Amino acid sequence: MRNVIAATSAIIVFAIVGFTSTQSQPSQSKTQAGSVMPVPITFPAEAGNYLVNVDANDIALSGYDAVAIQSESKLVKGSPDNQFKYNGATYLFVTPENRQLFASNAEKYAPMFGGFCAVAASMGKVERGDPHFWNLPGGRLVLNKNEKAAMMFRKDPEKFVKKAEDNWPTLQQALGKQ
Repeated sequence: MRNVIAATSAIIVFAIVGFTSTQSQPSQSKTQAGSVMPVPITFPAEAGNYLVNVDANDIALSGYDAVAIQSESKLVKGSPDNQFKYNGATYLFVTPENRQLFASNAEKYAPMFGGFCAVAASMGKVERGDPHFWNLPGGRLVLNKNEKAAMMFRKDPEKFVKKAEDNWPTLQQALGKQ
């Protein structure tokens, strides 16, 4: 069940009523048959006032190493042996050195917009970002939900980041995270 939550600047966000410690909001995904089904977006219990895209175990970036994405320009799965909690999300790393780099400057390595889709955020929506569709505008990690959104983003990354940054506080507030 969804409530329409009106936020400032006439931005409308859909959210599930009654957030709990494993709050989620439906997104939509097409099945192979073409029907639309809700895909839960999970917010970590310990995120406090920050909206973070995690799985059911509070793992960010689907377990990919945020430092490796930025330093090696590739997706590499991290290990539970090298983990670090930031804004309530657990980030996994390939090496202890990558974990230390992240820990020393998490703001630099953590994805912008909590790992949610930058294009959606620029449009006043919250949709799960997919690490397979990452970009590094200005050296900061940005995720998008699919190839179409990533292609749109690459045409004018500064525009999308600016609009998403403008919308992000309102989106967090509308979802009870600020």
